[in-house]
Amino acid sequence: MVRLPKLRSTRRLMVAMVITGLVAAPGLVLASDLFADVPNTSAFHAPIGAIARAGVTTGCGDGLYCPTSNVSREQMAAFMHRGFARVASDDVSGMNFSTAPTNVLSLSITPGLPTTAVAGAKNFISVDATVSLWVPTLSGCQCFYEVYLTHNGTQIGEENFVSINTTNEIVNIAVTGVAEVTASGGQSIAVVVDQYIGSSNTFAYGNLTAMTAPFGATGTNVLPFDGADADSPRPGE
Repeated sequence: MVRLPKLRSTRRLMVAMVITGLVAAPGLVLASDLFADVPNTSAFHAPIGAIARAGVTTGCGDGLYCPTSNVSREQMAAFMHRGFARVASDDVSGMNFSTAPTNVLSLSITPGLPTTAVAGAKNFISVDATVSLWVPTLSGCQCFYEVYLTHNGTQIGEENFVSINTTNEIVNIAVTGVAEVTASGGQSIAVVVDQYIGSSNTFAYGNLTAMTAPFGATGTNVLPFDGADADSPRPGE
C-alpha cells in the first residue's frame, strides 16, 4: 500500500521523459514549410506543396493539411475547379488604326488561384496569337510595326517586327508568351501593334487564344524564364 504512490510517480516521470525525447529527436519532429502535419520526410511532401502553391488546396485550417482525412464530393469539386485549365479567345476582322500602339485583340481570363491561396502561390497563362496587317493605300509608308503581347499592361514574351512596303501587301505575324499570375481574379491579355514608322491607315485581322494552367513543366509553380528580354534596337530606327 505504501509503495503505490511512488510507483505512480515513477510511471509519470517515465512517460514525461519519453514524450520529451520524441519531441526533441530531430528525425521525428513534424517540420514543414507549408503545413505542420506534413513533415519534410513525408513521401507526399513535394506533391502536397506543389498543389498548395498552385492554389489547388489551402489546407484544412490552422496551418494543417489533414493528409489522412477523407475528401468529400464538394471538396473534390473545389479542387478540380481550381486546378483544371480554362480557355478564352478573341478575334478581330478589319480593325483600322495608325501610328500609336493599339490593342488589336484583347480578352480576360480568370485562373483558379483563390484569394485564400498560400503565400507564394501562382498560376500561369499560355498565350498564342496571329495577326495579319494590310495597308490598302501607301500614303505614309514604308511602314514598320512592332507586335507583342501584354498581361495586365506589361509585356510578356518576345516582340515581333514586320514592315509593309507595297500597296495591298499582307503580312502575317505570330506571337506567343507565358504570364505568371500571382493574384486571383480576371487577368487582362492583349495583342498590341505599334506602327512606329509610317502613318498609313492599317487594317488588322487575327485571333488570340489564352489557356490557364496551375503547374509549370516540372509539376510545380516554377517556370525557367525571366520574362521579356531587354529592349533591342527596332528595325528602321
